[in-house]
Amino acid sequence: MAASTTPWGRWLGDCRGVTAVEASLVFPLVLAMVYGLLETGRMMIARQEVSRLTDILARDAVIDSQRLKVITPQAAKDNYGLMLDPQKLDISVSEETALTSGERYRIRVDYQFDLLVSFDGILKMYDPETTVDTHVITHDSIVPKLGF
Repeated sequence: MAASTTPWGRWLGDCRGVTAVEASLVFPLVLAMVYGLLETGRMMIARQEVSRLTDILARDAVIDSQRLKVITPQAAKDNYGLMLDPQKLDISVSEETALTSGERYRIRVDYQFDLLVSFDGILKMYDPETTVDTHVITHDSIVPKLGF
């Protein structure tokens, strides 16, 4: 007990506030992990929706190619029940000719996926050319042009 009577002994033996210090060290890591899980889930849903829209448009190209000429992002959201923001959606349909397979449609769907929290300011301190706030999800499909 002689150690507790010295100033250092009293300071080293005092355990008050240890939980607060441990929580302040662990909480940012847990918060970053939860944020990463949320963003990963959102991105997976967006990728699935973009893939589903491309598949639906490919099916429409085979069944009735005239529908592809009037499709807009808002019409795609309304008609197919997408969970995507139509203002960030870009749908392009082009006709092309391949030497081996003849005429075909190339359907491309791009979706601009934005992160919930912007890290752009932090990363620009290290590299001014860096932009990570937006990720473009792209899905292509090539469908033969059938002459019905």
